[in-house]
Amino acid sequence: MLLAEVSIWPMDQGQSVSPYVARVVRLIEASGLDHELGPLGTVIEGEVDEVFELIRQCHEELEADSDRIMCVIKTDFRRGRVGGIESKVRSVRDKLDRPDDAPETPAPPPPPGQPESWMRLVSDDGADQKS
Repeated sequence: MLLAEVSIWPMDQGQSVSPYVARVVRLIEASGLDHELGPLGTVIEGEVDEVFELIRQCHEELEADSDRIMCVIKTDFRRGRVGGIESKVRSVRDKLDRPDDAPETPAPPPPPGQPESWMRLVSDDGADQKS
């Protein structure tokens, strides 16, 4: 089975591309392949041909109204593996002695001399927000 982490977005549709990413995610959901949406990409698990065909379909979905598309793909093939999305994460959590539902490690404190709001995030609409 192949695990593929895919990030694909139009580069010519302005600052907020979430409507385009949502279109791609709908295709991934409709595929029936196991997947997990993340903040910087989606992990898809399936047979090699199925996964790459789905990535091609995602590209075509964006190509309909975009002249420039960026796609980043990372893959991990392991013959005979099933359930790799969950098992890879579980393997690391086990080594950290954390259950699957344990919260992530909290963010580090700000550097010395910096206020608590030293980190700033940009929301989807481009407006700055304090973290």
